Amino acid sequence: MRVAAIDLGSNSFHLLVVDASADGHFVPLARDKEVLRLGDMVTREGRITEPGLVKVIATIQRFKSQADSLGVTELMASATSAIRAARWPAGVVHRRSQRSRARRSRARRWGTGSGRLAGNLPPPRPSQQPLRPTA
Repeated sequence: MRVAAIDLGSNSFHLLVVDASADGHFVPLARDKEVLRLGDMVTREGRITEPGLVKVIATIQRFKSQADSLGVTELMASATSAIRAARWPAGVVHRRSQRSRARRSRARRWGTGSGRLAGNLPPPRPSQQPLRPTA
């Protein structure tokens, strides 16, 4: 199964794509990183600003496109508590569905907590370069 994990951190967002087997082993295929510094924004402004939201959406859309182009069959995302608790611009709706809880549960099962899913991967590529599979 080809799986993508997106880590939505307060400083940066990360994408990791792996081929995962039922026995828990995985082969890293690709990764990407975007430094957004949302934590700094919240410290300065007290909230996520409209320009910050635009960057968040663009980054997630880019990661989704990259995952799709690599044939990902399951996409999981996990956000830090700082991101989940941040004040967002008006009009942004937060939904907590059964589906999102199930995805968080699967993310824990695959060992994404504390960076374990990242394993020993090569350094992230600069966000300006297109995502390419790692050797």
